[in-house]
Amino acid sequence: MKPCAVAGRRFPVWRCAAAGIAALAGLASTVFADSHVAFLASVVIASAMGVVGILLCVSKPSAASLWEVYAFILCIGYGLGTLQTFVGGYFLAFDPFALADVSARALSGAISLVMLLVCLLLVCSLLDRKGLLADTRIPSSEHRLVLSLVSLLTLAAVAMVAAGRIRFQGDVAADADVGVRLSAIASLVSQALCPIGALGVYCARSSSPRMRFALLALAAIDLLILATQGRRLLLFALLIFAMAYAAGGKALRVFTSKTLMAALIMIFAVVVGNRFFYAMRLAHDENTDARDVASLAVRSGEIFMNPQDSGLDEKIKENLAERAFILDYLAELLEKLDRIDPLGGAVLFNAVITATPEALYPWKYKYMYYMEEGLVHPHFGMPVWDAANTVLTAGASDFGIFGLLAYPVLTVLLCQLLLRAATVAGPIVSAAMCFALLNMLLNVENQLPGIVAGVRDAILLGFVVFVVSLLFGQLRSIRLNAPRIA
Repeated sequence: MKPCAVAGRRFPVWRCAAAGIAALAGLASTVFADSHVAFLASVVIASAMGVVGILLCVSKPSAASLWEVYAFILCIGYGLGTLQTFVGGYFLAFDPFALADVSARALSGAISLVMLLVCLLLVCSLLDRKGLLADTRIPSSEHRLVLSLVSLLTLAAVAMVAAGRIRFQGDVAADADVGVRLSAIASLVSQALCPIGALGVYCARSSSPRMRFALLALAAIDLLILATQGRRLLLFALLIFAMAYAAGGKALRVFTSKTLMAALIMIFAVVVGNRFFYAMRLAHDENTDARDVASLAVRSGEIFMNPQDSGLDEKIKENLAERAFILDYLAELLEKLDRIDPLGGAVLFNAVITATPEALYPWKYKYMYYMEEGLVHPHFGMPVWDAANTVLTAGASDFGIFGLLAYPVLTVLLCQLLLRAATVAGPIVSAAMCFALLNMLLNVENQLPGIVAGVRDAILLGFVVFVVSLLFGQLRSIRLNAPRIA
């Protein structure tokens, strides 16, 4: 890859070019704010940057950092999501600009700021070259420990799904008959499925054939469980698993028969998983009391196999066309900020107390908002509804444009610092935390309490993996040092 020199160091040209293109696209949207053509051109550029950039990150994770991953996933979330809505509008015969709650000028301003943020993140990636898993190599002697971790977690997840503790669409309960009481163990198991499954995939490529088969089979079971938790969660897990597999050996070539076949399998899995998840949602709408996966599976299968009876295909098309238009909400908040002062840190404070364990702060329920919108919308004179919250909207709500740019940068910086600190605990802990933080950052539509809780859960997961690694090492040492009977 051809490099260029920046401040005495050498960096790939494509990062410099991507930052420049993002800046130019943002500038064009600002200068030609009233032009629909300029807006759509910026959206197309963001979409192309996001898709190509994520493919490059997946093919060679050690050459990419969290800065680039987050920059490109923002391009996909705000750029490709908007493009998807406009393409859907063409086929479903509706005007996407009429669908928006703001003017075309406000949408142009929003995409301009998103592209400026992407440029800023890519510039940070030039200054901080800590690649994903670049210095992390799990020796083959530790693969049995990884297999034990993945096996125990998968068995626990399957048992909790069967017992109704892990339910449809991320619902976790301490009691199979009570959905309000949250189970800390079920929540931890559910959150760990993707990073620990990816840890197994990471080791699979350099393992023996038998262990490779076992690790990949367990990862497939994890994906099946994740498919019941959310469509985006399945997509993120597939991306992370692909990154893990690529990082587990030599760099993969993008355009080969094997990688193209793997891409086709991933696309097929996403399409099938998306349809089955939406079938489960329709089955739940028919019987709102049913939350466990087992009770929904039979009816979901009937809807999946007979989509014409429930209008499954039409509802998926409408959802895909309108649900991805998250730029609209950001533009609406920015438009409100022209007349109303921001909250000055209230959203961040709410996120911190929401993520604080009840044992440490038992009075938190008196002050916290379960929905970020319950705090933000009344301040800006908006009705409360389930909006497309992101770190960008949280930053904008707190400190305007400065917060919109600062919150994402500080989030990625914190994640990068955590990854550097995790290397002290060993490669298994470092890799597990890397996959956990990736899973958090890939979810663009994650409100600020989810980000703070994601960082907390990544640290907790690293601690648990570290303790299990120590216990496994002690057991292995006792077994090796045990006296042998002649």
